[in-house]
Amino acid sequence: MFCLKAKNLMVFLLASLLILSLTNASCAKYSIAAESDNAASATANEQLDTVEIEEIYQDEGVFIRHIKHVPISKSPFPPSESNHTNFNESKAAPTVDSSNVKANIPSVAETVYGNTGYLPLTPEDNSVTAEVYGANDLILESDTPKDRSVSGEVYGEFSIKNKKGMYTAAFTPHSGSQLLRFSNGDASLLMSPLNPRSVSSSVYQNTITYENIYPDTNIRYTLESNRLKEDIIVQKYTGMSDFYFQLSVSNAVYDKNSEGEICFFDVVTAKPLFYLAKPYAVDKNGNRCDLVTLELTKEGLKLTVDQDWLKKAAYPITIDPTIYLLDATFTRASVAYKKDGTQVSANQPRYEAGKFGQAIMVEEGTTNLFNNPSVESDNSGWYIDGAERSSAAKWHGAYSVRVYGNGSSAYRRVWTPVAPISQSGTHAISFYLKGQWANVSIQAYNASGTVPSGCVGGPSSITWLTTNPMSGGNASTWTRYVAICSGWPTNTANVRVRVSACDGTANSNVVFVDAISCEAKPYVTSFTTPTRSGEAMTIPTTGVISAGQGSIEVSAYIDPTGVHSANNPNWSMVFAMADVQSSPLEKNQISIRRIPNSTNWGIWFCNGDGNLSTVNLGSITTAGWYSFGVTWQAGVGGSGYLNGVNKGNVAASYLPTSITAPVAYIGSWRGHSNYFNQLIDDLRISNRVRTTTEIQAAYNSALPLPVDANTTCKLTFDDNTQGGVSDTGGTGIKPYWNYTSASLGGGWSF
Repeated sequence: MFCLKAKNLMVFLLASLLILSLTNASCAKYSIAAESDNAASATANEQLDTVEIEEIYQDEGVFIRHIKHVPISKSPFPPSESNHTNFNESKAAPTVDSSNVKANIPSVAETVYGNTGYLPLTPEDNSVTAEVYGANDLILESDTPKDRSVSGEVYGEFSIKNKKGMYTAAFTPHSGSQLLRFSNGDASLLMSPLNPRSVSSSVYQNTITYENIYPDTNIRYTLESNRLKEDIIVQKYTGMSDFYFQLSVSNAVYDKNSEGEICFFDVVTAKPLFYLAKPYAVDKNGNRCDLVTLELTKEGLKLTVDQDWLKKAAYPITIDPTIYLLDATFTRASVAYKKDGTQVSANQPRYEAGKFGQAIMVEEGTTNLFNNPSVESDNSGWYIDGAERSSAAKWHGAYSVRVYGNGSSAYRRVWTPVAPISQSGTHAISFYLKGQWANVSIQAYNASGTVPSGCVGGPSSITWLTTNPMSGGNASTWTRYVAICSGWPTNTANVRVRVSACDGTANSNVVFVDAISCEAKPYVTSFTTPTRSGEAMTIPTTGVISAGQGSIEVSAYIDPTGVHSANNPNWSMVFAMADVQSSPLEKNQISIRRIPNSTNWGIWFCNGDGNLSTVNLGSITTAGWYSFGVTWQAGVGGSGYLNGVNKGNVAASYLPTSITAPVAYIGSWRGHSNYFNQLIDDLRISNRVRTTTEIQAAYNSALPLPVDANTTCKLTFDDNTQGGVSDTGGTGIKPYWNYTSASLGGGWSF
């Protein structure tokens, strides 16, 4: 097994291929083992001495595919007479433990291309486990009984569909005059290839494929959290550059915008519902073609790929027309905890007190190295000497550890369970205390050390980000204490925290201990047990952000001694919009970020060629709320603001040439890295340049940013409403969208 790494993203490749002998059939099935939070799929081409590697980057619901080819020896596998699996033959998804923190990772079916085309894998065909493929709301299921054969009588039925999710995608088992019905609320879109071959579908997990629906051409649909991805896969040059689709819309109207996208709106309110993004094509070597258009014609929808590019491309190629929801999205595959210990369910945002009302937390994933950090079930792993598991007080859950003096000079203390650490590493250790205590110590142990013997000392470097509790203290309310520790003694393998109510001096102290944590990083994030998944929040760019001109204003809480300190080696993203590909790596970008290993902040602009220019906002060394602003106008230039003050400008040549990223990310870099790790509040996006006077006045007012005719998006992050993110209960994100620029009028708030 070898690994592909790209921008802190681990993508695992095909380890081995397994040929299965099937009775009475010369059919070969190949298997792929997937081993990470992100998926990778590979295809073996029998006629070429290469393997096509399709790297799938997971952005919490949005997948970016990057296709590469690497040389291999000639495939030893014989050609397959039939490697097609129709829907009724596809196998059920594996049963998974919903408590697994990786269980909600959307799966993308790995595919193997032999000389006859697509082959969907099933769980029995590979080593994929519940850690990778988990419960997925977007898994396709059939309404047709399993013992009912697919016949002409049911070809027109949309019997294959997802049962949950923010939209419904329903498919026919067999291609014909009908193929796809996409529904969002009361609106629906019927879209089917014009004059297709009559072929059966292949289904695996959240993917359905119609193989050879045109000569040497497959169509594949993949259901993801906020989009329905369509791939038109052309195996060799056929001369066909135009693809036609029948189009029928119910309870919606549609229009094409200047960016080449087709947007669908509510008939009554003109609320945008979803849109067909401007398509692109990519060949097997990763060469991308943006000369792909969508046109509304009397025949329906026409997709055209540049003929010259098709002639020169390395095959197979993939053409990508995709349907996106026009809405904010928030995802996190695990539970998480608020500052007061309240547990928040998976895929629900965490709201805390903000600059105005409430704010949203967007935070990276992490692992707590302490086992049993909160004694919720028992006190296993804890070494108790004058202490007990107690329900008298708790930071979260129902129990904590109570350490108490009895009026004598006897020692009364508790040691936490061990956390395995690296002797050379830096670790963030934290815990909650309530009451009065004599002292606290952080102790290192060797691999076989036991309490109280086996201690090899403590870290030589301890930086307390809070009041130092080591010499004793008194906390009338639950208080978190955080230490950044390094310089561990020789032979260190584990760490424990010891809390003493009485340490040889007579007293009647009582202290409660809860929610201990050890993270293998030089900064601390919020408590979790055992693992928290990364969070991702997106907003659409269509109709919201224009390359012509605009403004972005947002408030963010900066923690310069914690997650935003010079000890953090990662970028810290408040806002990020960029088109990421193989070359140039980033283009058409606007982002607000902290520079790694520093307290300096800036605004990043990139044009369509990836050329970069920045505005230096300076160093932020005092914790608190800060207001960031970005403005831009084509032909004029861009500007960056901090707390209402213009900090610099960039030339017009560095501005985005067009807006090619379908979504912008709030609080992370594309939902998988460089997290902001703190609270964000009061986001406003406008379709014109806000003047310096306006931006300064808005900051000086100390009021939430107002909504006006130029506001295309306003997010307050106050959780007093339902809706805006999901039509099945909502997440409490309170948005305002105004799409007057779409020429259909309207504006609304939730």
